[in-house]
Amino acid sequence: MTDIDTIAAEFAVRGLVARYAHVLDGRDRGGFLALFADDPVVTLNGTEYAGLPAIGGWYDLMAKGQPGIHMTTNTTVGIAGAAATARSDFLLMRKTDDGWKTLFGGSYADRLEKRGGQWLFTRRDLTFA
Repeated sequence: MTDIDTIAAEFAVRGLVARYAHVLDGRDRGGFLALFADDPVVTLNGTEYAGLPAIGGWYDLMAKGQPGIHMTTNTTVGIAGAAATARSDFLLMRKTDDGWKTLFGGSYADRLEKRGGQWLFTRRDLTFA
């Protein structure tokens, strides 16, 4: 893998991390599920959701809540060929009658793979602070 390939891969992984927040906040279920490989695992404070049907069910529960905006930052990326890791911090903010409020924050620890020419999450561990 050349330096240019590594830079392009890191850029693509960072884009995937950003798209996750946008499709989640935009309530785009199909776009959300398209970010994951066909055999993904998501954990939420240790509770595991394995496979697209389980992750889709988790998404459906989240989508019933009031929308907000995820602010994702401090992302670090490691590339190893067609595999990658990423770590990020996030805040969930929601607009109220009194202005914007931070509801909670936490971190993501991701494993990703390039499959069929695109980077996808194979594992996403969410931990609330």
